[in-house]
Amino acid sequence: FKVPRVWPNTQDPVTSVRLFKAWHPTWGGTGSERGLRSRMEAAWSHLLEFADSNNAKYWVGTQLSCNREDDDRDWRWLQDFLQLLGPSRVMGLSVGNELELLYQKQGVSDECVQRLWSGGYVWEQFTKRVREFDAMGFSHIPVTSVFGGFAFSGDPFVESPKQALLASFLRNSISLYGHRFVFAFNFYPYFDPNLHMDPGGDNSCRAALQHGLCFGASCDLPLSLKRLRSRLVQVGGSPNHTIWLGETGWSTPVSSTLNTDMVNCPEWSSMESFQAYYENFLNWDLHVGEGVAPADHVFYFSPRDSDNFGFSEHFGLVDSCRTAGCKIRSPGYTVPFRPSENGHRLAYVGEALFVCAFATLAGLLAIVVCQMVRRCHHSERGCRTSTNDSAGTGS
Repeated sequence: FKVPRVWPNTQDPVTSVRLFKAWHPTWGGTGSERGLRSRMEAAWSHLLEFADSNNAKYWVGTQLSCNREDDDRDWRWLQDFLQLLGPSRVMGLSVGNELELLYQKQGVSDECVQRLWSGGYVWEQFTKRVREFDAMGFSHIPVTSVFGGFAFSGDPFVESPKQALLASFLRNSISLYGHRFVFAFNFYPYFDPNLHMDPGGDNSCRAALQHGLCFGASCDLPLSLKRLRSRLVQVGGSPNHTIWLGETGWSTPVSSTLNTDMVNCPEWSSMESFQAYYENFLNWDLHVGEGVAPADHVFYFSPRDSDNFGFSEHFGLVDSCRTAGCKIRSPGYTVPFRPSENGHRLAYVGEALFVCAFATLAGLLAIVVCQMVRRCHHSERGCRTSTNDSAGTGS
């Protein structure tokens, strides 16, 4: 198993990777505890090798949920992985992802949401994880919890015991950790409920596409980041406080979780829109407007299609670990294969090498990242993804 070593459709190396968790009970099949540990450590050793060979760092994560036992196990596994990585290969720790949306998930009770927020479980576990993280020698590494666009449903952030007490959480985090705490948010123009169909009833969405696919100062994603900059100062952050864009991306075919007007627009989830968003992302210099500090680090979701609470999503630049070719590729292109010494099929993608020895481990690598204020190199070996550029579309 290997992580893509270059950004799909480019020759730029992947140097930062976000991992939602170190392991999941369903990965690697069934078997004894010893066998599970063996598979786990084999996967981690490949990730360690990737970090060293690509000069990469990991933004690691651990879950918070309604099940304390599962949360504790998830954290123990991450602690084991962190011991292997060491501080030099870690760029940050996130405790929880989009917890403000947990109340919407099937099977999550009102009692659970109350316990997490009003009952103090989120803050208790967040600070406990950070204390233990620090005791392992990571006290200089940034910490965060990741949230999404729903956070803006309150002013400055959602503050409801039935949903999430996010404003209080952010205010307390800044008070305790200062600039070590990172504002990390996921923003998806693809899911923006404020975008609507064109008038006329012809199932077109040209205006929404124009606003959602671009990355200029007046476009959807930069406006979300600009809004975040204006609101974080209201909970104790500074105008230049560190911001990481935890996720963004586009889906093709249509995501089963899309529930806005755009589900009625075939062009919204087309390959052309998918390619345009990715290409524009690669060319983005991370600025969000005149006089406003840019994002500091941004991540793209994701190398492969994924599952979200049982619902399939198609944001991957590659379909799955069983598929070697990129979704964006020249007509008629086929991926070259050759057998490896251990019998696995190796697919060369530019300079990238995918080995799907453990297909279920594809979920371990969730997001590849764009470097700080990264500028795409406009060259034939760079970020171009047009169909007439064999180097850019040959994956």
